[in-house]
Amino acid sequence: MGVVRDNFDVPKISANTDAQLFERLGYTVATDRLWQLEIIKRGAKGSLAEIFGQSYIAADKKVRLQGYTEDEYNQIYASMGPKEQEAIRSYVKGINTRIEEWKSNPNTLPLEFKALKILPTNWEISDSLAAGTAMMRRFGTIGGSELTRLKDLQKLIAAHGQVEGWKIFNDRYWANDPTAPTYVNNAAE
Repeated sequence: MGVVRDNFDVPKISANTDAQLFERLGYTVATDRLWQLEIIKRGAKGSLAEIFGQSYIAADKKVRLQGYTEDEYNQIYASMGPKEQEAIRSYVKGINTRIEEWKSNPNTLPLEFKALKILPTNWEISDSLAAGTAMMRRFGTIGGSELTRLKDLQKLIAAHGQVEGWKIFNDRYWANDPTAPTYVNNAAE
């Protein structure tokens, strides 16, 4: 029971409880993507300039002005149900367990931490909420094209009917693009 990795190093997580599952997920994410977690957190909370310098001040300022405060994140967390709170707490615990292991042996830290001469910072509940909020803003409202595509679909259906409108839409926007880069070599299949 725990985390087992396949030949491609893809983890498969098993657990007896939801809390155990989310804790193992957090631990695994921190094992595989510690630097990415640090960047996501700092980007979502407006503290990239602390490690990358003055050129990030404007971006940090924008995040801090448009984002939520710690108090607001605490209110969001408090408004969640017990199962959701437990999932987030467990995920945070798993990340921090792995961070403490990294900190106890800094020589094994990912290269980016060594190059910047910094240690990873502990993950907080509000970091998970900030990361989720930043992803929704980036992919849903600011950088995503979902609403534009929805308008296009609605126009196509209005002009060509339900069946033909969907056919045209699916020709324009493939759900499965065979030309997209893959991570698994076909020869390995």
